[in-house]
Amino acid sequence: MSTLKHTQEQLDDLDKLGLNTGPIIVLTLLQYRVEADYSEHPEQSPCSGREAYGRFIQLVYPMAVKLNAKVVFRAPILHHLIAPKEERWDDFSIVEWPTVSRFKELLTSEDYQSITFHRLAALENSRVLVCEREAGDAYGRV
Repeated sequence: MSTLKHTQEQLDDLDKLGLNTGPIIVLTLLQYRVEADYSEHPEQSPCSGREAYGRFIQLVYPMAVKLNAKVVFRAPILHHLIAPKEERWDDFSIVEWPTVSRFKELLTSEDYQSITFHRLAALENSRVLVCEREAGDAYGRV
């Protein structure tokens, strides 16, 4: 199932997690369209989905930095070692946010809403996973 937009219910569910006291990690998986779908914005020049996502990143990155978000890692996905054959992801990113409320502040801002058409034009599918930032390494040793 293709998923490109969050719902208000999903944003409300973030509050129920009780994670607003410390940092969170947001993992995003991206599957690009071959050609961006700017049918609702014909003033945009044609480009690939990857290029359209680049347009989105150029606009959203300064907004995220103002809210103290940090890009921890971003890279293309080269191989799907353990995944269904039909599942394909092109890129992923890991971003650390100081709190859930800062992340939500971005997602609900008018500035963000005004540029999401680039994201929607760019992507065939996506996943945005919110994780708690824990001290220590992945196996619990501090």
